[in-house]
Amino acid sequence: MIVVALLSIPLAFSFSEMVKIHSITAQMETFNSDVIDIRDVQVQRTKPLKIALKIVSDDPLDIDQLDELKVRIAEQLDQEVELEVVFFALKR
Repeated sequence: MIVVALLSIPLAFSFSEMVKIHSITAQMETFNSDVIDIRDVQVQRTKPLKIALKIVSDDPLDIDQLDELKVRIAEQLDQEVELEVVFFALKR
């Protein structure tokens, strides 16, 4: 019984971490707007939280737009974030 309890504790922490990462990923994937489409979100639970994502848009974002995006994401998640962004242009 003690062995089961000792094995369950790290599994519970790992599962909790996976749930947190999934929640953040789901929030980012529904963060889309008329200007951008966010895809392939990857989250690393570091301090600050590191979020890597792909942005598809008609035009690349400038530095001010990236800063605004970072602020909006940090406010939505209620924590400091570090963004790693890859752009893909969508021409119609």
